[in-house]
Amino acid sequence: TGRTVWTRPGTYQHYFTGTAAADGVVYFQSRGREPGDDGVLHALDVGTGQLLWSLENPAKPTWSYGDPVAADGAIYVATNGALLKLQ
Repeated sequence: TGRTVWTRPGTYQHYFTGTAAADGVVYFQSRGREPGDDGVLHALDVGTGQLLWSLENPAKPTWSYGDPVAADGAIYVATNGALLKLQ
C-alpha cells in the first residue's frame, strides 16, 4: 500500500548505505560528517524499527560504506581493510 509502518528519526550519523534484510532484521551502515569517522553498522527489527544492536568497525581503518549483504545466515560487510562475515 505504500504506507509508512515505522520511522527511526534522527538517531544516526550523517551518511547511510543501502540496507540488507534477513530473518526479521534490517542492516545498514552510517557514518559521521567528519573525515576519519569510522561509521557504525546498525541492526533494526524489521517489524518494529527497534534498534537491536550497533557495531563500530572492528577492522580498522574504516568501513567502506558499501551496502551490507545478507546471505547464508550471515551479514557480509566490506571495510577498507577487510571483508567481515558477521553472525
